[in-house]
Amino acid sequence: MLPTVEPRTERIVSPIVPDIAPSVPAALTLAEISERYLNDPTSARTAKSEMIYRTTYATILGIVGPDASAASINRETCREILEVLRRLPPNAKKRWPDMPPRALADMATAQGIAPMSVANVNEYMNKLSTLFNWAVKEEMLTRNPAQGLKIADGTAAREKRRPFSVQQLQRIFDAPIYRGCVDDERGFATIGKERPKRSRFWIPLIGLFAGMRLNEICQLHAADVRKLDGIWCFIVTGQGEGRRVIGGHQTAIGQHEALALNFLQAFQKIA
Repeated sequence: MLPTVEPRTERIVSPIVPDIAPSVPAALTLAEISERYLNDPTSARTAKSEMIYRTTYATILGIVGPDASAASINRETCREILEVLRRLPPNAKKRWPDMPPRALADMATAQGIAPMSVANVNEYMNKLSTLFNWAVKEEMLTRNPAQGLKIADGTAAREKRRPFSVQQLQRIFDAPIYRGCVDDERGFATIGKERPKRSRFWIPLIGLFAGMRLNEICQLHAADVRKLDGIWCFIVTGQGEGRRVIGGHQTAIGQHEALALNFLQAFQKIA
């Protein structure tokens, strides 16, 4: 008789897998992250735009310190940055290049120097938030402590850009370029006998009489001056390499003063 064998049971034990947090580079400074962001080959910006970003981040680094760990910057730190920016004068870096931002803000407050505009302060904070968003996306940080942090702007849009006064316009258009100057190069602001009528002469006049933005005027091509239904117009469009405008539109030259100043005659010589 065969011996009785108890059935063997097997217990399957699942391996213990530890929770692994997303890998975040250790001890990256804010300066290192900003440099990586500005050198990111997947982002494109103009040389002027990059210069503005670098100036912005240099000011912020001057507030928190060049060796500040990016991970250590929290909401309170961002509010401190905001408070310093609120007291900084406009063009502070150019006017006081050797003075740290915190000391400069204290000096400006003590001496009653007017601070930069609310819009400029908010632009600094927006660029800081953009940097943190990029760092989160690149898994360098886990959060954006500057998100949505800005000053409430109670100034009406109409009041932010006031029109020139009559006296200011008289000063602009009484300049040598309109009365007679040395030449249209370095002598355009010196009284002389020449009356050149190139870009320095026409751009302010077109802005005055056509109500166009400076960027729109400077991007005009000869083909953008057209006759529509018997009326000469400037055609403002964002189409074409390097051209950026806020919406497309057409502005009539019509019979106003620009025509009396022989703009169309000058245009037809180069068209």
